[in-house]
Formats: sequence, C-alpha cells, structure tokens
Amino acid sequence: MHYVLQLKLQALKSGFNQIFNNGQATVNSSQSGSKTIGINIPPSQESTLANLLAKVISLVPMLLNKLMTLVALDNEDVINDDGQTLSIFTIEGLLTNKYPLFDIDIFTDVEEGPRSGFANNIKKQAAVWYIAIRNLAIVGCVIVAVYIGIRLAVATTGESKAEYKKMLTSWFIGLILLFCMHYIVIIMIRVSDIFINFIRTAIETDTNTTGMETFVLTNVFKNINNADGWNKLFYLVLYCVMTYYEIKFFIMYLFRVFKVFIMMVISPLVCMTYSIDTVGDGRAQAFNNWFRRIMMEIFVQPIHLLIYVIFIYSAGEIAKQVPLIAIFFLVALDNAEKIIRSALKIQGEGLRDIKLFGKGK
Repeated sequence: MHYVLQLKLQALKSGFNQIFNNGQATVNSSQSGSKTIGINIPPSQESTLANLLAKVISLVPMLLNKLMTLVALDNEDVINDDGQTLSIFTIEGLLTNKYPLFDIDIFTDVEEGPRSGFANNIKKQAAVWYIAIRNLAIVGCVIVAVYIGIRLAVATTGESKAEYKKMLTSWFIGLILLFCMHYIVIIMIRVSDIFINFIRTAIETDTNTTGMETFVLTNVFKNINNADGWNKLFYLVLYCVMTYYEIKFFIMYLFRVFKVFIMMVISPLVCMTYSIDTVGDGRAQAFNNWFRRIMMEIFVQPIHLLIYVIFIYSAGEIAKQVPLIAIFFLVALDNAEKIIRSALKIQGEGLRDIKLFGKGK
C-alpha cells in the first residue's frame, strides 16, 4: 500500500508541474481512462493583466512626481535650451539649476521663472538677517578689541603679553573675514557654477543620447505597452526606483537651501569669535568646521551632477534595451557618492543618510 501511495504522490506532483509549465495536465484514472485537466490563461489575457497591473501601480510614482513638479515649477513650464518644454521634475533639471527654488546664492536674485518670486523673497529675508547680524558682530568685535587692549595694557609678564598679542592678531584676521566672508562664499558658488555649466554643456552637445531619466519618465506607458508579458514589471520597477531617487534628491537639496542660508546668517558670529576660539591651541575650530560644512554644501552639486552623468544619463540606451541593468545603475548612485566623499574626505549627510522608509542613521 505504501508503494501505491508513493506512485499516486508522484503522479500528483507531475500533474502540478505540467499545470505550472503548460497550463494543463493529464491524469490517469482506472475507471475513465486518461483525462486532461488544466488552467488555461491565454497569452493575450496574461499580457493584458500585467499591463493593467503595471499601469495601476505606476500611478503612485506618477502622482509623487507631479507633486514635486508642482512644488518646483508652480504650474509653469521650463523651456530647455533645445526649445523643448520641461513639465516634469527631474534630477537632471535639479542638478543643472533649472529650478530657481533650489538656488543657494542669497546675494543674487534669480531670473524670472517658476517659483522665482518665492525664491527671491526667501533670499531677501536671509540677506536682511545676514546684514543685521553682521552689524551686531561688528559691535561685538569692537568690544572684543577693547577687552584685548585692556588686558594687554595691564599684563605684567612677557608670556601674558605674547598671548594677548596673538589674540589681537586673530581678532584682526576675524575682522577681515567678517567683511570678506560673503565674497569668499560668492566665489565658491561661482566656481561650482562653472563646473556645472561645463558638464551641462557636455550633456547638451551630446544630441545622440537620451538620458535614462527622461526616457523613463516620458515613455512610461509606452514602455509598458510595448513590453512582452511580465517584462512590463521591469519598466514599472525602474520607474518606481527612479521616482524614489528623485524624492531623495528633492528632499536633500531643499534642506540644502535652508542649511546654506542658516550658515550664511550665522557666519558673522563665527568670525566675531575667531580670536576667542584660537585661545589655547591656536586653532579656530568653530570657523574651520563652519567653512568645511558650507564648502561641502556648495560643491556637492557638481559632484552629484558628475555621478549622474556617468551612471544615469549615459545609461539611456541601456534602459531601452535592458531595464533590469538600468536599475542597478540607479542603485549605484549611493555607493558612487560614498566612494567620492571618502576619497575627497567630504563630511556631512549624503544620499544614503536620507531614508524615506524607516529611521535614518
């Protein structure tokens, strides 16, 4: 009896394998002979089901992109240099300064365009507070100078006089930085823009290549319709991953604007305390930390743009042929940024630190 039961189990297993592979199976019966049973799903219905499922799920990332577009463009269109209308939010547009909302130069008004009024108002408020705090820091520098002068005058030992002379030298350096800091920041922003314009020019002159991001966002339904069977889901996953990184860049660069503005507003106070901070070890830790942070925030954009061109823009043709490989190019963004930050010893938050699901590091 055990042998008969084993034969029946093998026959049942064989029948299930045929159903999953061919959609049908043949079962032998002692009373009625052989009988064919199966679950038949015509290829056309399978393709229609996958097509419908992919389109329904793609509505979520599409709505998220529309929301980011509404915030960045304010229902207005951006005209590219080739005359085409850009009505979607893209990482490429963000990194190539297509959206005035993400401009970090508080000393220069942006040109007329979407969200330019809002961006200019924020810049004016930041500039007003910068000037007010700078005037307050000038008064503070005068008080510090009087204090150092009095201590230098009443000092009785040569060691004390040497120490206060060093403080007076540091005070003079801090005073110069107080009046020149905004020029230094403007120069760094201009240098960053030079690198960005250079890379953007290289992108615009490459007329034979369509960036993967633009290809995916503008042809999502066309790609789903043209794909065969469940291969449609590969384009859906690519679309979702692309939107995921767009959200990360959107959040990172929106907070970048506020971080740069805040660091510029408090910069006069950092310069005012320069002489006090150098007491002891002769190093201005507060100023050095502030300078590294703002330099990182300014020059992170051309670094991101370079990574984007290498891994995303140049993968346009690959996305058309093998969408699965294009997904790996997107995931490589985090690792590439981490490698560059480690090589250049750039500190601060990066793409990996932005967690849309769960807690960050």
